[in-house]
Amino acid sequence: MLEKKALKEKLKKGPVFGSFINIAASCIPQVLSNAGMDFGIIDLEHAGIDDSLAEAMLAEGDACGLSLIIRPRMLNRAYIMRALDQGACGVEVPQIDTVEEAELAVKYGKYPPAGARGVAPTRATGFGKNFESYLKTANDDLLTIVHCETKAFLDILPDAVKVPGLDCIFLGPYDLSVSLGYPGELDHPVVKEAIAHFANICNEAGMCTGTYVRNEEDAKLRISQGFKFIAYAVDLVVLTERYKTFMAAM
Repeated sequence: MLEKKALKEKLKKGPVFGSFINIAASCIPQVLSNAGMDFGIIDLEHAGIDDSLAEAMLAEGDACGLSLIIRPRMLNRAYIMRALDQGACGVEVPQIDTVEEAELAVKYGKYPPAGARGVAPTRATGFGKNFESYLKTANDDLLTIVHCETKAFLDILPDAVKVPGLDCIFLGPYDLSVSLGYPGELDHPVVKEAIAHFANICNEAGMCTGTYVRNEEDAKLRISQGFKFIAYAVDLVVLTERYKTFMAAM
């Protein structure tokens, strides 16, 4: 069984590499593991993946040694609790704009007294087999990640990096480009400056950062800026681009 703290331990050394999972098939974690990746992000916000399939993916991740994070549909206590109860190594919460929302993301993912997560003998505890040990270690072992996707979040970033229990802030470059008024223009000077500003503030505060990258060059640039949690594209995009490369050569 994969140790839930494995990804958190790797992040201390960093960087770690993974991809967003949008393909609704339980075999995808095995594919990412075969490729040598460290993690996958099961995307419940944008993909057609339901809770049952997410749980099957988590079981596959445990079997093949791939750490899996769940991106819930939104900031919601029930969604975050469900993701962790299913056995995810952490949550990556989207649509965060205020310090209070970042604090809630942490609160919903931790057991009392640190938070407000409910207790139950779910899959995460081996359906009760590892109940007591899981309750004692979950708060420290699991990752709480929030998204920075808007100018509003950038404005409160100096305070967000101080939120107790927050492990990582994930920069969503495309959403941020839209919020800044330059949709999809990641190379626009305003967007590039905003990303550099984000990295500088987080680095100075010692806050772990993550982001989405389009290719190897993009990944190397972000790593040089201090990003450690590197999500390479989306599985469906990678598949599409590989088919396009093949067809262009024919």
